[in-house]
Order: sequence, then structure tokens, then C-alpha cells
Amino acid sequence: MALVSAAAQANQVPPEPFEDAVLEETVSISSPGRLVLFSPGREVNNEIRSASLARLPVKGEGQ
Repeated sequence: MALVSAAAQANQVPPEPFEDAVLEETVSISSPGRLVLFSPGREVNNEIRSASLARLPVKGEGQ
């Protein structure tokens, strides 16, 4: 169920930027195994942990 929800969210239009915001940089992202958190993250002993996470292939842009 979580993977279906993540796929549906990936097709949504991004929100409008803040009025005074300026796009500084766009980078291409391509990763065979990007860590995606499906629940709130927390740091424990200098590690990111989440109750629900997965490593998924990702292609797109970061801004």
C-alpha cells in the first residue's frame, strides 16, 4: 500500500514557491537505491531511522 501511495504522490504537481523565493540550482538525480522514508525520520546514534523506509530507484530533479 505504501509503494502505491508513493507512486501516486510522485505524479502530483509540485506546490507553488514562496513569493520571495528564487530558484538557485537544479540538479539531476539518478540513483539505483535512494533511501525513501515513509514515516517520520529520527536520528539515533548518528544514523537516520524510520519505522517505514525502502531503497528505491529514483530519477528526477532536485531543486
